[in-house]
Amino acid sequence: MRKRLSVLILSAATLAACSESNLPTEGSQQAAPSGRALLAELTCKADVAARRISCTPAAPSLARGSAADLIIGGQNTYTTLASTNVVTTGTTSLTGDVTVLNLTGQPWATANGTTPNANGVRVFFHTLPSNGVTVANADGTGTFTASNQPYFQYSGADLGADGILASGELSSSKNWQFNLNGATTFTFQVYVTTQLPDEGGVLLWTPSAVAQAGATENINAIWGASASDIWISGIAGPNVLQHWNGSSWTSYAGAESADMAALWGSGSSDVYAVGSTKTQRWNGTSWSDVTTSASGALLAIWGSSAADVYACGKTGTLVHSSGGAFTDVASNPLGTEDCAAIWGSSSSDVYIGETNVYHWNGTSWSTVSAGITGVRAIWGTSSSDVWIGGTNGNVVHWNGTSWSAPITVGNTDVGGIWGTSTSDVYLVNRAGSIWHYNGSTWVRYRNPADLVVIPSEVEDSALVVIPSEVEDSALVVIPSEVEGSALGSNGDRLRAHAALQPALSALHP
Repeated sequence: MRKRLSVLILSAATLAACSESNLPTEGSQQAAPSGRALLAELTCKADVAARRISCTPAAPSLARGSAADLIIGGQNTYTTLASTNVVTTGTTSLTGDVTVLNLTGQPWATANGTTPNANGVRVFFHTLPSNGVTVANADGTGTFTASNQPYFQYSGADLGADGILASGELSSSKNWQFNLNGATTFTFQVYVTTQLPDEGGVLLWTPSAVAQAGATENINAIWGASASDIWISGIAGPNVLQHWNGSSWTSYAGAESADMAALWGSGSSDVYAVGSTKTQRWNGTSWSDVTTSASGALLAIWGSSAADVYACGKTGTLVHSSGGAFTDVASNPLGTEDCAAIWGSSSSDVYIGETNVYHWNGTSWSTVSAGITGVRAIWGTSSSDVWIGGTNGNVVHWNGTSWSAPITVGNTDVGGIWGTSTSDVYLVNRAGSIWHYNGSTWVRYRNPADLVVIPSEVEDSALVVIPSEVEDSALVVIPSEVEGSALGSNGDRLRAHAALQPALSALHP
């Protein structure tokens, strides 16, 4: 089944795979390789007189059930094919040097980011050249969408010294030759296909500008009830609370006098914002103050329902709401420890912590020997699938029986963790790196240049991004859905709530 990409702000897709084999000799027949993503469908036109080859995104043309069941890109979106040195010999032949540029956030021609795949990047001819033109020097033929399809292969040194085409890297040029047989123009369709480390993950992150008050607008948290109903919070000022309605961001009055560090809601008309000196609640129409006994700044909030909401923060602050005012948790295990993260799978399975990790079983709190300190993020899919991230990239996982030994994901403090399933988990850190866990391996993504990722703990997805060196704009990255993908899109649900951020360093150094 062919799936089409639907983009809101972040382009994401689950990639197609076919069966693998070795590099064939020219003219040999070969089944399409497995573990290889179809990255682009391009229509190319050659003008002999002008000595020019140009490629643009192709119109849909595949029949349902074809081998290539996912088309997720186009020229200058996920890849660019560029030609130079186009030479013609009357109406006998046309040659040109063609390069491939990787515009996605993942490396190409590798399953793990370090070991190159011998098949590299292949450009298949889905539709052969028109007007009697033939491909003169294909590297081989194979079955991708049909039999005997010629392709050009970029591999080994074509992709650099490591044989991998990194994000943003340009391949060496490869000479393409066509026998014109008297034609003066011709067209053809090609597909770009390669192996990726994370074929179920995001291909590309793109930013969206939010409202500004004349200076950099630090964004601390994000939460949404749907893809057209999303809240972000930031530092004190007129844009501390902003809302996305599916097409634009709007600032709302409510907490202008306070930094708001975290967001969580049970629905579109029940959203909490907590921070340095305020706790506020959205009722679907306006924001209003909520009575709280919190003695320290609140840094995290989570609830199992509208009648079971926890918030925690500085100097041992831990409060709970049953739907009204927040009151101190009588059995608070924190003492004077800060609380940087909170998450639970139910009202009787809640984790909190920073210096140490504590667990609520519905009756009492206990200290968790998770093998990690300096907790910065907690998230899971169930009581038997919990991730905790801390300082220096340390991450541990609970499988329902035991905690894993700490592993290092990046080398700076974890900022936020979120996922949709046990094999689809995202992590951001304070250096601006984005990582994805596919069920077996953590893979690093390339995020937009000059941005610092501000973590957000999400239930159905969102990551906040602000610029590190930009003075006049703040940016938010929001996932959007591809049909059949684990990520959200227009009309799909999207819920997120707060995590920690460098912007509140005064509250949480």
